[in-house]
Amino acid sequence: MKIRLASTIALTLAISACSDNNESTIGIYKHNVALTGTEIISEVKKDGDTYIFVGDAIKNKNVIALSKTPDGLSYNNIPLKVSEDGNTLYFGKITGTRVDANYLSERITTIENNKKICAELQAEVDKNEKTMPKEQWNDYNKLLKTKTPDGCHIIGAGMRW
Repeated sequence: MKIRLASTIALTLAISACSDNNESTIGIYKHNVALTGTEIISEVKKDGDTYIFVGDAIKNKNVIALSKTPDGLSYNNIPLKVSEDGNTLYFGKITGTRVDANYLSERITTIENNKKICAELQAEVDKNEKTMPKEQWNDYNKLLKTKTPDGCHIIGAGMRW
């Protein structure tokens, strides 16, 4: 019985010694670009023994491998830290707030819907651009601006003088 208890304690200590303190950094974070105010969603994930920072999780761009240091994770000596409550990410100029996978999924859905709306509006403008008289076109253009989602640039949609 004592041997079994000692084995259990030893195994527990061995497992906890092997645990990775960097696991708390894994997650999805949103932050704004200081210059433009654009929201970016980043992700810290683990692939095997490697921690990866995905700068733009929506476009799956700016992917970097993080280095393990005695103090945590870093990239080019820039530490990646998470607040004690685990809700805030600090990485260079980035200060992000933890969000869940549903938030990322909703943002992706919104972006896809906005692309569809933008394509439909572009087709509508292409059709109406040559046929509408100037006064009607300018009224149409004002209405168009209220229906255009963020990030949508419609070619040919401008006031006529």
